[in-house]
Amino acid sequence: MTMTSIPSGLRLHFQEYDLQNLDLDRDADLIIQRALEYGAWDEIRWLVVSYGADHVRTFVRVRGERMLSRVTFNY
Repeated sequence: MTMTSIPSGLRLHFQEYDLQNLDLDRDADLIIQRALEYGAWDEIRWLVVSYGADHVRTFVRVRGERMLSRVTFNY
């Protein structure tokens, strides 16, 4: 999967990355983190459809406390 699959509303939150080099599989943790942190409901729906609810849930359980802001993690 390529960066063009990521919704345009999220792309501005990847400013420090070369968009052409991001991969939905390899960079899943980064993409999930940014989508949960900055995404609107449409981007969150895209996230769940793209990765599956179990993958997102596992990310939050395993890495969420460390990778998400306190507010986002508690929400």
